[in-house]
Amino acid sequence: MSDQLIKEQYLRAVYSFSHRGVRVEFSFDADSIAGSGRIEIEMAGSWAILSARDPMSRKLDESTNLRREAALDARLRIEELPNGPAEGRSPDGRWREPSRVVFGSGHAGMLALARGFEQRAVVWGERGCVGLLDCLTERWDIRPTFGIVGMAMV
Repeated sequence: MSDQLIKEQYLRAVYSFSHRGVRVEFSFDADSIAGSGRIEIEMAGSWAILSARDPMSRKLDESTNLRREAALDARLRIEELPNGPAEGRSPDGRWREPSRVVFGSGHAGMLALARGFEQRAVVWGERGCVGLLDCLTERWDIRPTFGIVGMAMV
């Protein structure tokens, strides 16, 4: 799969997580979430959504991906980085990827973490800006976000 096609899939994907009782669901593509509008994702400090699954977009079996997720969780505990569950999915919901939303890691720290799990890119947010942070080129492609912000499910 070409790098351009992979980037387009990242941009069309829907990302979701909860933070301090607020559910955030967004995409960089206005058509990915029915009924969504332009939103600003304002959070103090930096944050990222990353996964340990399917390194460099190579599909792995479920047991291997589960081991990789456990290793990511262990690494986040060791580094004492606040985090919580997140998800990346296709707009039609056929593909879903469990992920983590990680708070407070600096740019260099997040790149090192993502590269350690052989990820192509992470969603990166800082100072009200959100975009894809390419782990290979270190380019941060800031994009408008479209989605829904509401109360988290309890």
